[in-house]
Amino acid sequence: MDSVNSIPMTQLVKEYQQNVWQKVSVPRAFSSCRKDGALMGEPGVAKVIFVYELCKTPDLLHEFLRKAGLLKKDLTCAKCNSPMKLRSKDINDGAVWTCRNRINKKECGLQKSVRFGSWFSCSKLTMGEIFFLTYLIVKGYGTDKIIDEYSFSSCTMADWRQFINEIIVDYVEETSETIGGVGEFLFRASYEEKGIDTFNTFLELVRKIDWTNFTYAD
Repeated sequence: MDSVNSIPMTQLVKEYQQNVWQKVSVPRAFSSCRKDGALMGEPGVAKVIFVYELCKTPDLLHEFLRKAGLLKKDLTCAKCNSPMKLRSKDINDGAVWTCRNRINKKECGLQKSVRFGSWFSCSKLTMGEIFFLTYLIVKGYGTDKIIDEYSFSSCTMADWRQFINEIIVDYVEETSETIGGVGEFLFRASYEEKGIDTFNTFLELVRKIDWTNFTYAD
């Protein structure tokens, strides 16, 4: 991804908990939570409703992902080495990187997906679906529960659980960090024992990886 982002993930999550809270229509049954946004989770630690509501608002999600260093903030054209610009487009991702540089009076026109060089380039799911599914898996939601409640297919679940486990295994091997074993369960157990949020930790891990030449399809 971009050079390692300087904003701690906990700080960014806290900021967007407030942003999402201002946009959420809270049921009357949760009126006691309206003043402080408690439904969004402990400040800096995301609850599932925060992630779900964030993913329902693509513009806000994409803004969060760029600030978090999980999507590129800028991109250089591989064809003419000029800065590319984000252009709105009527597609699931909402925009594409486009080179508007003119060469011999003709626009270069090279386009790249906003997912280029990111965790999200690894799948055909929407970015919201990927982000939400990643949260559910990393936080320990069972496969059957995810399939029943959120309608992801068993094939998608198997692929993404394996994919996330592979990322964690690679991380453990590269850092020689001992977590009592490998895989998302032991990753989660190790960090939760230390009082560290596993989702924020996993996002920190993901944004440090260079995804430029990574290929994967679910």
